[in-house]
Amino acid sequence: MLAENYGMTVRLSAMTTHSFASGLKFILGEPTTGMSVQEMEGGASNRTYHRVTCGAQSWVVMVLADEPLRSEEASSGPIADELPFVEMQRFLEAQSVRVPVIHRYDKNNGHIWLEDLGDVVLGDTLLDATPTERVHQYCEAVDLLVQFQIATAGTREKPICYKRRFEPALLRWELDHYREWRLETQLGRTLHTSVKTALEEEFDRLVERLVGLPQILCHRDFQSRNLMVLPNDELVLIDFQDALVGSFCYDLVALTRDSYIQLTDDQVDAIVGHYLARRTDLDKKTFRAAFHWQTIQRKLKDSGRFVYIDRVKKNPDFLRFIEPSLGYVRAALEKTPELSRLHELLVELDPEAFA
Repeated sequence: MLAENYGMTVRLSAMTTHSFASGLKFILGEPTTGMSVQEMEGGASNRTYHRVTCGAQSWVVMVLADEPLRSEEASSGPIADELPFVEMQRFLEAQSVRVPVIHRYDKNNGHIWLEDLGDVVLGDTLLDATPTERVHQYCEAVDLLVQFQIATAGTREKPICYKRRFEPALLRWELDHYREWRLETQLGRTLHTSVKTALEEEFDRLVERLVGLPQILCHRDFQSRNLMVLPNDELVLIDFQDALVGSFCYDLVALTRDSYIQLTDDQVDAIVGHYLARRTDLDKKTFRAAFHWQTIQRKLKDSGRFVYIDRVKKNPDFLRFIEPSLGYVRAALEKTPELSRLHELLVELDPEAFA
């Protein structure tokens, strides 16, 4: 449901057209005429999205990929018995977190008929915002994040997301994404044994610190492209199917260290301050220190992921976000003297970004 490149007319197969028409008839409860379908941009997802319109009404149909029960990102924990998106939508809706309404889950065809939230994501509104307006909009996103965290912490229901965790092996897999795809694939670096061992030791130190932090339910990708903005300025959370248990600062890092929107240090400080004012149960000093450690892990992973999306999914659109992602890592390392050895290694291996 990303607001990019909307409006492409789709030539659907006869089978797909029939399944869309059948789904529309099921929802409306009567035969329908005048159905139109537009393809929607799905970002880096394996899922595809279509806007189905009939008269004055419209829906967004998520068309699932093969093996929809598996996470697109590596995930520690069991494979779900139920589609994670559907389970998480029901769970979050029950906790009064604003998520898109599911009108129908057509399991046989792999179609999920969703509330049409429009075309505007938070990232769109931030582009033309003044610095003051930008901080204000981020603080509204923080309010939704706090609601998400408090609501999910207080429930007894434990869907599949609570069985998945950012365990050491998963965090290391993400860091190895940077080594494999950024260093070795994109930059063509050959890591000699001693250098590779040193890098792995620093990655292990980083992971050990992160798994020792307080753990809560994380959306995993709580960022400006996954927050839809309604005409009344209400924010709606999407793309929550990969939620899992992780560090208490993970989602705020994902939001404020968003690769798509660059914030100044002062803006980040203000947004983090707003978050901590809402979360008075957290120790401010501990949280701010952890924030930098988590930034390093998340943004190293992102830079490698963007190369992976280019080389494996044949989508180069995200390559332009590698530089700002690694810029966040560089800034966080400057505030984390305990990781000076990691900083030295990155300067040696990735001088384009760190020298």
